[in-house]
Amino acid sequence: MAIQCFEFDAGLSAAFAAFREDLYRKDSNWIPTTRSDFLSQFVPEFPFYRKPGNRHLHFIATANSKIIGHVSALVNRDLKDRDGSPVGSLGFFESVDDYAVACDLLGHATEWLRRENDIHRIWAPVNFDIWHGYRLMTRGFAEKTFYGEPYNKNYYPEFFTRFGFSAKKTWDSLEMEGRDILDNMIARFEPRYRKLLDEGYHFHSIDLFQANDLRQLYTVLIHAYQGLLGTTPFEYDDFDRLLGQYLRTFEARFVNLVYDPTGNLVAFSVAYPDYSDALRAAGGKPNQSGKPRAHFQPSAADRVIFYMIGATPEEVARRHGLGSATYYHTVQQILSAGFQAVLFAIIADDSGGRSLLGAGMRVAQRTYALYELNR
Repeated sequence: MAIQCFEFDAGLSAAFAAFREDLYRKDSNWIPTTRSDFLSQFVPEFPFYRKPGNRHLHFIATANSKIIGHVSALVNRDLKDRDGSPVGSLGFFESVDDYAVACDLLGHATEWLRRENDIHRIWAPVNFDIWHGYRLMTRGFAEKTFYGEPYNKNYYPEFFTRFGFSAKKTWDSLEMEGRDILDNMIARFEPRYRKLLDEGYHFHSIDLFQANDLRQLYTVLIHAYQGLLGTTPFEYDDFDRLLGQYLRTFEARFVNLVYDPTGNLVAFSVAYPDYSDALRAAGGKPNQSGKPRAHFQPSAADRVIFYMIGATPEEVARRHGLGSATYYHTVQQILSAGFQAVLFAIIADDSGGRSLLGAGMRVAQRTYALYELNR
């Protein structure tokens, strides 16, 4: 086995992409990324590489001239732990089912972070930052995946823990099915929702084709998530490219902005019909034009992904119950549209949303983790 490293190389980057595609080709649960989208992250023009102080090195493992794994070591100067310590990351990890391969790749990548960059706190997996993809799935591999969900080979968690990584933070996803079940779950939130309406709070379903509405969503999301572990600056153009275009294609009618009685934007929610099957068929690219295709219409989806919810720190401090009211409003929208299954996605182990979902969180079907190594 040999390890080759590079910063920018069109041929080796293409080999990165080809290995990943081959590894998951027969995996019916994988939602692919188009090769062009994937390779756009390996050219000097990609925003990460243009930021002063950022560094990277990609590693490829080969045996008999055949690629058997790869990983990227990344230094994002904006990425820090809660105590202000600099954090390096490992991203784009893929490997055949052989720990010796994983160990060699992880060893080279972590050694480069330590020796060349004096970074000893390492998170994995993180592709550049938390906005571009992070976390490993650790449980739920048999469940039908959805767009935006971490997904990987089921042997990866063992590889990382054997190497010395441990879970720093975990998340869960919970699917609830049946109108009665969902109605019962949100019924206790209705009085709070009605009270906030009476006080002058306003729930606005955004028009994803209106630039101002999308920018408003970006603004409140950035404000609400400013204390999130690993948060780094996130430009609007990146937000539009990573989330906006997909929400527009999905005709996501369940995206809301919430304003307080004085007109301040204080909360948001994002939910969308699950078109994972259509995405697989389209090779991960729903539509270049951003206009809905027939197979991305609601009739092609059998559940809704409740993907994000958040409120500004100032509103959270007021403890007005806006989170429960926003859950109520969004789930009511979903039920009114005729859907009877909702997947509440990627809920952090310390999120207030866990209590809103009640006892169901104890039987969440999927779990994910961000791993950390300190050496």
